[in-house]
Parts: sequence; structure tokens; C-alpha cells
Amino acid sequence: MSKLATKKIQLQFVKALSMKSNKCLVVSRTSPFIRSGSGTVINQFLRFFSASEMIFLSEKDNQIKETNSRVHYINSSPINLKRGKRFFRWQRWLLLPLIVKKIIALVKEEKCNSIMCVFPDEFHLIAATLAAKKLKISIYPYFHNLYYENTQGFSAIIAKLVQKKLFAQAPWVYLISDGLLKELSPLYSKIDFRILTHATIIDEIRINHDKLAKQKIQITFLGNINNSNIDAMSFMLNTLEQRTDVVINLITPTSIHVLKKARLLKNNTIINNNCSNEELKQKLRISNLLLLPHGFTGALSDAEYRSIFPTKTIQYLLSGSPILALLPHNCYLQDFLSKYQCAFCITNKNEQEIFSVLNHVKKNSNEIERITNNARKTVQIFSENKVLGKLKNQIFI
Repeated sequence: MSKLATKKIQLQFVKALSMKSNKCLVVSRTSPFIRSGSGTVINQFLRFFSASEMIFLSEKDNQIKETNSRVHYINSSPINLKRGKRFFRWQRWLLLPLIVKKIIALVKEEKCNSIMCVFPDEFHLIAATLAAKKLKISIYPYFHNLYYENTQGFSAIIAKLVQKKLFAQAPWVYLISDGLLKELSPLYSKIDFRILTHATIIDEIRINHDKLAKQKIQITFLGNINNSNIDAMSFMLNTLEQRTDVVINLITPTSIHVLKKARLLKNNTIINNNCSNEELKQKLRISNLLLLPHGFTGALSDAEYRSIFPTKTIQYLLSGSPILALLPHNCYLQDFLSKYQCAFCITNKNEQEIFSVLNHVKKNSNEIERITNNARKTVQIFSENKVLGKLKNQIFI
């Protein structure tokens, strides 16, 4: 073969390599347009990565108003039943082969060479894993919560089997926090766990140095109220209801029906479930305190309570307003907040300790400034360029 022919073949090979797709399909129950923990994380992916790097497949949701050509939808609930009905949870498994087929078709159409599956949600986790195995491409699980370690009964038998096979199939496993790593690494010493935290754009944090409450103490809570925080939330609201100088703003998608049933609607609470992102930032910024309740006990496993790290924590740290956290002393969130001294932490259900923090908000500007300055430094850990830049190097380069 002549040198010219050899050179031509080499150039064609290099060109073929440069044209090779290096794109990841992210499969998740939650759309990047849903305001929730997982939705917020996936929205950061959508914003940071280009169309040639990442596309998305999530569950169809009537709440979604936004559209994006990179976000595709599936519907695993063809029967019009309310989410949570036992029959609905089981009947959708009949659709698993169709959903796997949909994932395979999308991967081929978009020329993806890897899949990231986001947990929490067992159905989508299994569908993505089966599709990746069929296609013989890499699967990257991304756990926001514990899976097998937070199940019981027959569900635990299935979860144990799925998690074992998934861990064996994946090149490595992403975890959203060191709290999850602390729970899982002793149990799976041979698995390559990698931390992929929440990520955010670090805007200039405008701290309102005049945080002392003038008349009413404005306290804000952001996010869902569920098994991960409802017992602590109930205690906080019952305690704060005793104060006539407190107004509590609940910015939550949790329904009024659920709030009433849990007796969380108090005389001094205001409900807001429909504000823009800019309005949300402003509400957090002007608050005197931000509530961060963490469950002590409830329907979740002890390991799950120990490892929870709410997405709202990052938004709170960014706000420039001080955080009031009620949480057990032996959990990862408490370890994190105490390490960086970026919140008022109360580790037992003690009304007087909560009242003491309220007095700080009215009188002690130095303590408030210390905590908010520490928060401003701490949030740099979650810089989008740092966190997602590292992910880009791991799966795209």
C-alpha cells in the first residue's frame, strides 16, 4: 500500500472518530421543568450541557407548560388513576417492555452512547438499565436517595436484586451526597461510587445586612412537605404559632388538602405555590429566617433519614438569609451545616431553643452576619462549573 493511500485511510479514521456521537440520555421520572429536588438537578443538566451532549426522557406531567426539543416524554400511567393508588403502582409494570423499547428507539435515533438513570423511581431505573444492557452501552445510575436500604417486605427482595445487578453493570455509580456515600460504601466496598452533588450558578449573593426583624419576623419554607420532613415541620409550625410576631410563608407544591389533613395550616401561615423563579429568589432574600426541617422518625428507613440532603439547602445558602434547621444530631445534613457553621441548628424538639433563635433575629445582627457570610463561602462547593465540569470530563471526554 502506498504512503498516500495509508495517509488517506488514517485521515478517514480520524474523521470517523471526530464524528462519533458522545451523547448521554438522562432517564428520570421527573421532568427538568418540575420544581422539585430531582427536577432542579436535571434542569441544571439541561442548562449546562449542549444538545450534542445530553437529551432527556421523563414522565409526562400535566403541570408542564414549558417545551424543549431535547426533552422527550413517556407515559407509564395510561389508566386515569390518582398517583399513589396501589393498583396504579402495579399495573404500570405491564408497560415496562414498551418503555424499554421507547428508550432503545430514542437512543438509536439520537445516537447516544450512554444512559444516566436518576433515582428516586424504581420503574424508570429498571427500564433504563434493561435498555442499556440490550444496547450494550454504558449505564450510569445517579442516586438522589437510598434504594434497597429504604425498602421493606417484597419490595426489598426486588430492590436488592435490581441494585446488585445495576451496580455490577455500571462502570461507576453517582451519589448526590457524602451522606449516601457514608451509608453505601461500607456495604459495597468494590463499587466505584462518585459524588455528583447539586449544582448551581453562583450569582453575586446580595446579603441584606439589615436582617434584624423590624416588626413581624418573616420566616419562609420552600419545597415539598412529605415523609422526609413532616414530623419536624409539624413541630416547628406548632411552636411558631405561639408567637404573635411571626409570619410564615410556605412556598410549596404540597396540596392544601394534605396540609389540612396534617394540621399544618396555622393562623400565621401564608400559602404560595405559584411564583416565578425570580419571585422565589426575592422572597428568600427578604426573609428573616429560612426553615429547614429534617425528619426525626417516620415512614422512611433510619438510613434514609441519616442521609437526606434537601435541594432547598443550596437555594437557602444562595439567598443571603439565615437558615433555621431542626434536625436529628446523627444525620449528614447536621454534620454538613455544623462543619461549615452556616445555619442555626437545633438537634432536638425544644421550643425554647427555637425562641432563642427568634431573639437572635430581633437583636443579634453580628450572629446573623456570621452565619450568612459562612453560607456565602459554603455554597461555592456547589458551583455549576466545578460540579458539572467534572461530570463532563468523566462521561464525555
